[in-house]
Amino acid sequence: MTHEFKLIDTTYSPNEAQELIFNMIKEKKNFFKIMELANYVKFQEDPDHISLRIEQLDESKEELKKVFKDLGDDYELEVFCPVKIVAKKKDKAAEATDSAVLSN
Repeated sequence: MTHEFKLIDTTYSPNEAQELIFNMIKEKKNFFKIMELANYVKFQEDPDHISLRIEQLDESKEELKKVFKDLGDDYELEVFCPVKIVAKKKDKAAEATDSAVLSN
């Protein structure tokens, strides 16, 4: 099953676009931090992929700061953020491994 929709499909001033995008990055980082804490509480380990993704978001934000700084008021920005959700059945072998880890 697949579902697609447009989360953002609008034109903004540079300041509006920056505020929108930076807030989305902040919320995504908060989501990852909560996941990271939950994994630590459950498994007493820090998942590297979550920390890496947070670093990538920070790097993207720094790059975007430079882009927004270079834009003046005579620009408008078209911002597009399509979302695509693809539902897939879980792998039974992976579930068994996860269950074994939880029971130890």
